[in-house]
Amino acid sequence: MAHEAGGAPIFTREGACGISRHMLPRTLVMVATLLCASVATAEPMMMPPKLSVHAVDTSPRPQARRMKIPKARWGTAGGRTNWSVAALAALRGPAANLPEIVPTDISTWCPTYETAGRDQREAFWVGLVSTLAKHESTYRPAVVGGGGRWYGLLQILPSTARAYGCQARSGEALKNPALNLSCGLRIMARTVARDGVVSQNMRGVAADWGPFHSRTKREDMIAWTRSQPFCTGLARSLRPVPRPDAWSKPVVMAEARPPIVPRVVPAKASVPTTRSPILSSMGHAEPVLPNPDGVITYNVNGAILRPSQMSAPVIATSGSLLPAAEHGARFE
Repeated sequence: MAHEAGGAPIFTREGACGISRHMLPRTLVMVATLLCASVATAEPMMMPPKLSVHAVDTSPRPQARRMKIPKARWGTAGGRTNWSVAALAALRGPAANLPEIVPTDISTWCPTYETAGRDQREAFWVGLVSTLAKHESTYRPAVVGGGGRWYGLLQILPSTARAYGCQARSGEALKNPALNLSCGLRIMARTVARDGVVSQNMRGVAADWGPFHSRTKREDMIAWTRSQPFCTGLARSLRPVPRPDAWSKPVVMAEARPPIVPRVVPAKASVPTTRSPILSSMGHAEPVLPNPDGVITYNVNGAILRPSQMSAPVIATSGSLLPAAEHGARFE
């Protein structure tokens, strides 16, 4: 409650709510009660949200990465593209380091591997496991060999899968084509990195898979991989590479052109005119306006020549003969 200059009380909402009832008459108590109730029930003022200057109207959705499925040797049955996709997923997951390795015997298996891009190197390993599956299981994902010891497309021993930390840790799990291929590539990533070879001296991949020990099967697998586009160079990456130091400096075409030698046909000497023709062994010449460098040139039977290009020319000026060099110096 406040007071005017004359002493009359002035009531406000805040002041009225802080005054006890015994200090006011009955009417004023009712007014103060209504004021307090309106203050308690009033809603706070809503401020508009502050927008950032960096905010965008809509968030762009990420573009899905297109996966190019390389050619593989999965036989003639359809629906096996998923096996290649599973192999690619492993090469970008647990076996991501495998395409980064350049085995010392890789030229035997894939001549262009060393200079190929990442996609072509991944395609080689997908092709290798597919041609290995031909000789291990003849593309039968549920086959069990070795008297119940080896399972799936790549015929993997469950204890070996567990030792390398594969997701498939049992025989039944290894019958899953995707898990079997993922486990096989995980093993290859370890053994190829360890030995630095694909199969030389029965190390690398050959350390765990028997078909590499058979000359016939090994040569069949080599022949197949070498004939594929990712190993013949037809699918080589278009990424630019630096120019080799051994290459010579590129020749500029303008510099490579031979100098133009004008053809001069001798003509009979004519009487000198006011334009000071040249009488020389090259024939008849007429002076032309000076070049930007100040040196005059001459039209010798249609060919424009400088004094230095003429064979000992002489100039006829006012009845006297001067060397061409002296005549040219007058215009410099």
